[in-house]
Amino acid sequence: MCCISDLLISGLLNLQQTHPTQDDRTHQPPPPKRPEILTCCLRTSCTWHTPLKRHSIYTTGHHPTRAIVLLHHLLGWSFPNLRLLADRYAHSAPATVFLPDFFGGESLPAGPILAGRWAELDLPGFLGRNARSVSRRSWLS
Repeated sequence: MCCISDLLISGLLNLQQTHPTQDDRTHQPPPPKRPEILTCCLRTSCTWHTPLKRHSIYTTGHHPTRAIVLLHHLLGWSFPNLRLLADRYAHSAPATVFLPDFFGGESLPAGPILAGRWAELDLPGFLGRNARSVSRRSWLS
């Protein structure tokens, strides 16, 4: 199974291998290509949205006694790769997997994050709007 983290890790390994040493500065290989996100990394097998109060939850798998809560990152709960991971966990555990939306539908754009262009993002604003104290009040109300 391919995934974005595997592609990013392979890209980082390629970057580490291309650092020139004193002996080979005159014979440098071309820079490695940036890893591309393959369509298989963005495809999920199930999509169930379970509303809980005002929140949405991606739910996959069904097990009467085993559950996994998968926490998302800055790309949000709807990022396809996270849903693919939830599907994979549900199948391999087996378990019911819940991927709740902790950011109220907000997420940061994938393009700048995956390209490492962090300066393009309003990270302080995003973190302020989605701080633990803010999201906790939302979930408990």
